Amino acid sequence: MKNLVTPLGYDRLFDSFELSLKADGLRPHTISCYIRDVRRFWGYAQPKDPRSVTADQIREFVTSLRDQLAPKTVHTIQIGLRRFFKFLIAEGELESDPSQTVRLTRFKVTPQPTYTLKEVKALLDSCRVTDQEGVRN
Repeated sequence: MKNLVTPLGYDRLFDSFELSLKADGLRPHTISCYIRDVRRFWGYAQPKDPRSVTADQIREFVTSLRDQLAPKTVHTIQIGLRRFFKFLIAEGELESDPSQTVRLTRFKVTPQPTYTLKEVKALLDSCRVTDQEGVRN
């Protein structure tokens, strides 16, 4: 699908990307987020065409987001951009992915607390099984 980009804008390119995401079976919310984030990048970098996008432009964009958004959100935006550039390669619009050399933002995951066997037994023992409410608990 060559030459999706016209001098009038990138709407056909973004529409085609959205259609590709739908065909891949992504959820509507995920698709809208990817499209929003790609448009946000395009508004920030204002490239003349997809072939002119550089890794440095992506790094600058990511750096600007770090002041405004949580690291996990920035990471998710980067994933969307990577998917977009892979789409452009698959469609023949690009030969290489400028986002490939940009390291993904790291974020800390706080693990869910776990209970010991003793704590679980104490919870179960605290339920009264003599009435309906206790059985439910």
